[in-house]
Amino acid sequence: MDGVNLDTDGQGRGLALSELEIIDINTGTISNNSANLVGGLGGGILIENSTSGTTTTATIDSVMITGNTASLGGGVYASGVNLTIEDATTISNNSASVDGGGVYIDGGSVMIFSTTIDGNRADESGGGVYVDSGALTLRSSMISNNRALGSDSGGGGVYLLGSGITSPAFSIFDTGFDSNTARSGGGGLEIVGNPGTISLGIYQRNSVTGGILQNQGGGAIVLLAGSSATSPAISILGVTLRQNSAPTGGGLAAVNPNLTLDSVLIENNSTIAVGGGFPTEGVGGGIAAIGDDQGGSISILNSKIQNNMAVSDAGGIGVADVDLSLTDTTITSNGFSVAVGGRAGGIGIQGVQRTPVLTANRVTIDNN
Repeated sequence: MDGVNLDTDGQGRGLALSELEIIDINTGTISNNSANLVGGLGGGILIENSTSGTTTTATIDSVMITGNTASLGGGVYASGVNLTIEDATTISNNSASVDGGGVYIDGGSVMIFSTTIDGNRADESGGGVYVDSGALTLRSSMISNNRALGSDSGGGGVYLLGSGITSPAFSIFDTGFDSNTARSGGGGLEIVGNPGTISLGIYQRNSVTGGILQNQGGGAIVLLAGSSATSPAISILGVTLRQNSAPTGGGLAAVNPNLTLDSVLIENNSTIAVGGGFPTEGVGGGIAAIGDDQGGSISILNSKIQNNMAVSDAGGIGVADVDLSLTDTTITSNGFSVAVGGRAGGIGIQGVQRTPVLTANRVTIDNN
């Protein structure tokens, strides 16, 4: 399909495609469409997998998808297909009354290349993109100004839900996350139970404003696993986290992590006070992490953590029940703003259910 222009003025879905093995949508505008019946899927585009036994392969290339609404997937909903969104496609100002304001992926895979996802809204999770049990590849794109408004949900920019270490590994490469917002966890990006790698890219001005689960935090990124013993491995390489904020973990937050950070710059992030009274409120201006009785681990190499600010404790890094390893890393000029009682301007490590281990090799900690 070339040059597709669909605008129903909110009277129906823009495009529904099923029982097709190959789909190509090239150029055009899909705008102001709606699938807002109860459980409505894909306001702009709905793509469902073929039942022929051959998985549907779909491509959206250089298309403007804007102003569409649905319950799931305001702009695009794809179920069980191998979907590619690429080449200057723009997905903007779409909304979902549940999840996936811009895009909702149910299984299958999605590859997003050179695409702008901006100004979308979900009333629960995944303001820009929501991926449920699918393989996510995100490259050379911009995720900005998206919002996830659920009081116990998150992923203002992108929300990825996996099922543990057997989930297909995600890859996020050279992609910017800017000015996304969530009420609970992961202003920019939330990863739940999924292994993978985040490489390059700048994550800046993302925020968590506070909801039921304020202690998730993670202004830029939050990583969640149900158990440290089965926590999927995640690597963050060459990424900058800057000027993000959250009630806990202004830059990055993690629960039961199995995490490696290499050549990362974490600077000028901060925690905020929301009056929730939970134990970790205000902790970890740069990074905050908590483990279970079996631990969790974070390894930081060749990185800089600087000029971050916590409301209460641990301006740079704050961890509880998590083993922390630092190599060739600088932690400098971090602090806390509380007038009385603040602890650990640079690093705070605490044992609650176990005794965590701190290992430091060739580390500079100064002016905190």
